[in-house]
Amino acid sequence: MARICSVCHKKADTITQTANTVGKAVICWDCYNKIRDFSLKSSFESLEDIENNEEIVMTELQENRFPPEVIHEYQKYYEEKKYPFQKEERMITTTSSFDGYWIREYLGLVSGEAEINKTLFSSLEKPGHAFGINEAQDRAASAAMREARRKGANAIVGARTDVITDLACVLVTGTAVIVEEEN
Repeated sequence: MARICSVCHKKADTITQTANTVGKAVICWDCYNKIRDFSLKSSFESLEDIENNEEIVMTELQENRFPPEVIHEYQKYYEEKKYPFQKEERMITTTSSFDGYWIREYLGLVSGEAEINKTLFSSLEKPGHAFGINEAQDRAASAAMREARRKGANAIVGARTDVITDLACVLVTGTAVIVEEEN
């Protein structure tokens, strides 16, 4: 079955056009050549290295008018690459408070999502399936915490985790708050 380029919508599997893929996006050779000099690196030395490459690639994608669904796939790629480098401290609880802290301000609902490894998700009998969900939950919690920090929060209360099987993803939601230690 021929694959169609997500950018120009031409057939991307001819003899002269090898298709490149990023997530679910298929990119024909002609479209890939527009960003070839700024293409994805497969390995990174640091979080800063990832962010620098991401900024360059995202700028090129936007300047070359790549569609939002392709840009989204690149964003997901970079989030996956950043994950091992992000050893952030997270204050997240399923309850409405933290022992030893008081909530100074409520900043609103936040959420984070992460795809479950589809290979692990495809069969409940496979060993390691729970690890795939746990890893996705951890990435979703990190994404929710990043959103909370963008709002100025330092914690999340009332966190809830949902596994959305139809989409093979985990969603973490909660309320972003600013907490301070009690005296």
